[in-house]
Parts: sequence; C-alpha cells; structure tokens
Amino acid sequence: MQVIVGNTSEGTLVVTNSGVLSAKLSLSVAHKANGTVNVSDGGFVHSGGDIVFHYVNANGRGVINLGRGGVIEAGRAYSYRSGLASFNFDGGTYRQIGNRDFFTANDTDGAIDVTVSKNGGMLDNNGFSVGLPRTITGAGGITLIGSGTTTVSADQSYTGTTTVSNETTLSISGGVTFAGPVAFETGASFDIASATPGVASIAAASLEFPDSDTVTVPLTFNGGAFPEGIYTVCSASGLTKEVG
Repeated sequence: MQVIVGNTSEGTLVVTNSGVLSAKLSLSVAHKANGTVNVSDGGFVHSGGDIVFHYVNANGRGVINLGRGGVIEAGRAYSYRSGLASFNFDGGTYRQIGNRDFFTANDTDGAIDVTVSKNGGMLDNNGFSVGLPRTITGAGGITLIGSGTTTVSADQSYTGTTTVSNETTLSISGGVTFAGPVAFETGASFDIASATPGVASIAAASLEFPDSDTVTVPLTFNGGAFPEGIYTVCSASGLTKEVG
C-alpha cells in the first residue's frame, strides 16, 4: 500500500495520540496537490520505502511536521520535482530503515528545506550506516541516536547542540561546520579514521567529550591542527591533550 497525501486535491494527514499508520511502499506528500503530514504525541508512521515529495506535480507545497513524541520510520526523504518541500522537526524522531541517507535527492529533484525548532529533533540511524548530506537550519538542536553510524557531509546551520548519544557513532566526511556545539555522551564514538584525505576537519562552537576520546588520525578543529592522541575537552580555545 502506498499512502498519498495531496492527490487530486489538497490533503492533510494527522497521526497523533498513539495512532499508527503503516505504508508498505512509500509515503507520497504533495503528490499532485498541496499535502501536509503532522505526526506528534505518540503518533507513529512507518513507510516501507521512501518519503517522496512532488512525485507527479512540481506545483504546490509539501510539508511534514514532526512534533514532540512523534516518530516517522522510513528510507530517504527526497523531492522528485521542484515544488516547495519542507521537513520540520519540533521534538520528533526520524528513524531510518536501511543503509540510506536521511535526506537526499535524485538528479532531477527540487530541494527539501529541513528545519529544527527549539524543541529539537532526533535522527535515529537504527543500527544502520546512514548519511546526512543536507543542511539543517533552525534554533534547535539535533540528537543523533541508534547503534549505527551517522556520517555528516554537509555543513549544519542550526544553532542548538548536536548531541551524539550512547552507542552512536558520528562520522564526518571531509570538512564539516556545525553552527552550535557538538557534545558526545558517555559511550558515543567519534569516527574520523575514514575521513579523506586522512586529516579530518571540523568546526563548531565547541567539541565536548564526557571523559576522553582517542583521535586516530590528525584532526583539524576550528582551523587548528592536532596530532593523534587522547583528548579530554575540545572547546573554542583548543584541545587539551592527556599526558602520560
């Protein structure tokens, strides 16, 4: 079954109060007309495929509002055509179902505007290797959860904290800038060993480890170069390296 929101006329889908909606195939938003999806307060939406904006018609507006307590579980989210597409975090969770990007697009697409409010949002890799190649904007923060790896390859403009949760691995691809702090909880991992060309580059308001972290390749943070070693706190003023 495919769920279509905004087919022949404007449509709104609301999943809340522990309601559940499951689409075996894909979730199509603004298929031919304006379409809005609101998920919050225990609402759960599962898509066995992708979330697709504007599959038929480039006109109109497609919006997903993922509110506090809401969960959307799906593959990648992308806009097939050039219509307006928005994915707004307001305290909810986007959970991946495979080794895919959270947000991406095909070659003939329009872009998705991804925002996060002060209530924040969560990206759950669900144990997979997942990419984040799109910039997120807004006043809130993003929490990365799941036992897999989330690789960030696009600069992130939201001003809240990026929190890397217990058992979650954050990987960066090339040079990445975070507008806000990046904080690692106990049990989280920072993987820069696979960064190309071997020197990882990250810029952020601060880079905070709970105790210490081993950097296995040279790291460039906020323009300063740091060799391999074990570091305790990385702030805007630099890294503190353990001695002994």
